[in-house]
Amino acid sequence: MFYSSKLIIPLFIFTLLIILSNFANAAVTEIIVENSPYETWLEDEVEFFRDDDNSGNNSTKAVSKCLIHAKCYSDSDCGLKGRCVGGTKVAKCDCTPCRTGLICKPEDPKACGGLQHACNEKIKICQCEQAWKKAGYPTIYKARTEFCGHKACSWNNDSCFGLPCKSGNCRCRH
Repeated sequence: MFYSSKLIIPLFIFTLLIILSNFANAAVTEIIVENSPYETWLEDEVEFFRDDDNSGNNSTKAVSKCLIHAKCYSDSDCGLKGRCVGGTKVAKCDCTPCRTGLICKPEDPKACGGLQHACNEKIKICQCEQAWKKAGYPTIYKARTEFCGHKACSWNNDSCFGLPCKSGNCRCRH
């Protein structure tokens, strides 16, 4: 037998100590998070989006205080002492949602990742390459090198032919 009776008891105690240390670590982490000033970022973000003057104006409202982890497209979306992070592709068109060969419904605007004219009405399958040709990009290579991750956009324009504009997250300096 691989394990002797003399080895099983210390092995059991060692395993029990590891499990207890994991629970203690989780409890300490929970206490730190509860007492952290960053714990309420979601409530701050909800409050920001509820604060609406109902004027019908769809422009971005100036933000005075930075909201941690709020969706952003530029540093100005994050307010004072805020920075929009998320890589070099933030505020650029995101082409990854369109997948050629996926089944789609032509009446669904979000079909094929939202790319306009990508859902073939006859066979009900995404054909992203055909949509790129209609948008003025003769090859998928041209679309990937000149449009995807290169074309500037924001939350309120349709410069991405229906595809999403990649957003970042606000990081705040206190």
